[in-house]
Amino acid sequence: LPVAAHVQVPEETNPYRHYKDESGYGYSDDYYAWEERERARLRREAEKKALARVASFATRMMRRHPRAETGGGFALRVAQVQLELGDAQAAQELARRALSSGVAGDERASALWVKGAAEQRLRDYAASRRTLEALVKEFPAGDLTEGARRLLAVTAEDAGDLDAALEQYLALEYAPDVAYFVDVLMTPAQLEDFVACRPDIPQRDMLYYSLGVRHLRAHDFGAARAAYSRVRPDAPGLRPRWYADDGCTDEWPSNLRPCSDPKSPGTEELGVVLTRWVMRDLKTLEELERLEQQVERADGEEAKAEALYQLAGYYYESSELTFYNPAAWRGIRGGSFMYDQELRAPGEALLMRRYMEEHEPLVRALKIYLEVARLYPQARAARDSLYTAAVINERLAGFQWYWPEQYKQGFHPGERLVTYADVRREYPRYQLPRGTNGWEPRTRTVNGGPGWAEAPKPKPLTNTERVRGKLKRAERAVVKGWTLYGEVAGGRLRRWSLALLSLGGLLLVWRATRRSRALLFRLLTHFARRAPQRPNVMPRSTSSFAAHEPYTLGARAGAATRGVFDVLWQIVLDRRGRAALALNFLTHGVLTVLLWALAWALRNG
Repeated sequence: LPVAAHVQVPEETNPYRHYKDESGYGYSDDYYAWEERERARLRREAEKKALARVASFATRMMRRHPRAETGGGFALRVAQVQLELGDAQAAQELARRALSSGVAGDERASALWVKGAAEQRLRDYAASRRTLEALVKEFPAGDLTEGARRLLAVTAEDAGDLDAALEQYLALEYAPDVAYFVDVLMTPAQLEDFVACRPDIPQRDMLYYSLGVRHLRAHDFGAARAAYSRVRPDAPGLRPRWYADDGCTDEWPSNLRPCSDPKSPGTEELGVVLTRWVMRDLKTLEELERLEQQVERADGEEAKAEALYQLAGYYYESSELTFYNPAAWRGIRGGSFMYDQELRAPGEALLMRRYMEEHEPLVRALKIYLEVARLYPQARAARDSLYTAAVINERLAGFQWYWPEQYKQGFHPGERLVTYADVRREYPRYQLPRGTNGWEPRTRTVNGGPGWAEAPKPKPLTNTERVRGKLKRAERAVVKGWTLYGEVAGGRLRRWSLALLSLGGLLLVWRATRRSRALLFRLLTHFARRAPQRPNVMPRSTSSFAAHEPYTLGARAGAATRGVFDVLWQIVLDRRGRAALALNFLTHGVLTVLLWALAWALRNG
């Protein structure tokens, strides 16, 4: 190809041209690295343009002279170039011309490959599948067979034929693709039809086990038992995982070892199902049936709420592998979804979301907890359910993949997002448990211990506090009785009753008021006689001028006031005087309240 071996790169386009090296005279390493990358890019573009000119010339020549004696190999090479340049229509025509010219061997395989790939790009899926199937059939062990099967699977998937695509992935032994099809894309009915039509397929047991897991997630327990009954577990020829102890090392605490879960993957061979996987799923099915029967038999809101709370607690405390398919995924699900996930079909994102919610026990528990809080808000289980829902949201948002990104985008599971602030707002008197880590909702404990701290013992009441409490209780009783009387008798009758009661109280209190005043006056007279008499003239002054000043009215008032305060102070110091003052305050206060009540009743009556 007429492409220059050396491509010049304009120096002014280099973004690192202002960066100098350590000496300050030459350019930095970033300058030369960018220049080399840019030179390689320009060279590729030049080669591509030259290749396009050659392919365009050859294509026009063969179209203009269809009967020209050009070999099939030449047409095949031009078809390959056109496919690489993205002209699928020209590649298809040239590949068909190469095949009609009678190419054989590797050239025929290449021509079939180019033709099938071009038809797939042109969305002629039926023709592409026929071409690729012919390639696989004629060259079962050829170099292009694996690529042809892979492209055939993609073409069948694009055409909506999931059965054909899964059949190719099984033949290729592409474990992640097989697991994604049987566990996510295909419905249980499609998976059941697929395995029923292929009873002798080597992966039969894995497919039936996958069908059982799918029915278990869908709560179709009868169909799940039927699928599990057709599985032949522990097939011969098991090959151990790359770690022989299945992850059980001394570095793990005994209660956190991966092998402690019966559904942990235990083989690297696709299609093998272990007995412990089937037994664990059947036990899960049995426990769910028992808990759901308790919900149906529960009578009353409190019992129904508690039964649903226990069902949700089973999901909350169950293993994250409860609805996992170890026979298909074999421990690679997280990595496949995190790094290799590519959504291609319309609606596949929604399908993936539904799968993640069905697969995650915490999401199942969250939905039941929210239902308890919505249907039975006054039950005891409702408060604990709302709190556990907040714990679940906190845990899901802290997962390693998928759910944290969903929460950041606002796509939280459940009908609403519950936080601890929501729990405090809806149940202000609810005491939150001692901790979220280690919270066990079924037993309402934290790490096996009490779920809540013990309430402090109340201090013994003093006499004053007891009297104050009795007065408050009496006040509440009077207010409640008066309110009930008003509801029965009516507002007008209640006001006239208040007027009569106030008048009667005035007659009773008036006499006591007079007696208390008489007692206070006697004490005032008694202490006034005992007080020293003050002179009626001004005391002698140190100034001769002030001695001739008259005894003014203000001076007399001040002297009298001081005398009264002296008498009152003597009464305050005396025990009988204090009692008389308190009695006067009490009687006159009651008299004032009764007068106000009588005036209000007469004015509004």
